[in-house]
Amino acid sequence: MSKMNSNTIEKALISKDTYPQYFPLGDQVVIVQYEKKVSIELSQNLLSFAELIKDADIQGVTQIIPTFCSIAIRYNPLKLSYDEILSELQKLNVNIKTEKETITKTDKIVHIPVFYGEEYGPDLEYVSEKTGLTTSELIRLHSSNLYYIYMLGVIGSFPYCGDLDKKLSLKRRSSPRIKIEKGSIVIANEQTIIVSLESPSGWHIIGRTPFDTFKPEQNPPSPFVAGDFIKFEPISKEVMENWDENMQSEWTKRWNS
Repeated sequence: MSKMNSNTIEKALISKDTYPQYFPLGDQVVIVQYEKKVSIELSQNLLSFAELIKDADIQGVTQIIPTFCSIAIRYNPLKLSYDEILSELQKLNVNIKTEKETITKTDKIVHIPVFYGEEYGPDLEYVSEKTGLTTSELIRLHSSNLYYIYMLGVIGSFPYCGDLDKKLSLKRRSSPRIKIEKGSIVIANEQTIIVSLESPSGWHIIGRTPFDTFKPEQNPPSPFVAGDFIKFEPISKEVMENWDENMQSEWTKRWNS
């Protein structure tokens, strides 16, 4: 098992104004920490570094997990010491800084069908009241934007998306629901999420998609990738309630091929 000596500690204690920073998390994970803010430019640079780490195929690295402003890298301490992985990461960071194009850009947009309101979006009227927008204006604003996927996480590859129009920004509910349905479209603060699996949530439910966004038996299990975009497409209640595998397949071919 790897040990952290004084040299390792010195390497980890980088100036607070220098990014990325590197920190151990236990004896099997190193955190690559970027500035603690949410921005598309930061996310794209972070994802570029994550992709560079993946392409480097460092022996002993078992998992690379990008988040809003950091990357968690899991490694096997029997094959790779903390000092060794830190050295490899710092070399890669120097390399990416010398590249002319360090930002990963994508044109991929995943279109998601949504029925807004009624029993499928029980908080639509509440959000309308609190924001001063009509439900029609609310639906138009929510569905007219392209949402950048900052990260996938928590349960069933939830896509954490931003940036929500400030007119729709509300704090989370004071009393979270114990359970909300799979496919629920929720908003809070300046983010929107598709709930991939039934779960508790304190976010506001404004609609639901019949599109199955998480199939664990498939590889990959989700159509979403951090760095892509999501566009919500309003559908009728009839389409919502008659959705089946054929419609899922047709939608994918038409919108997301």
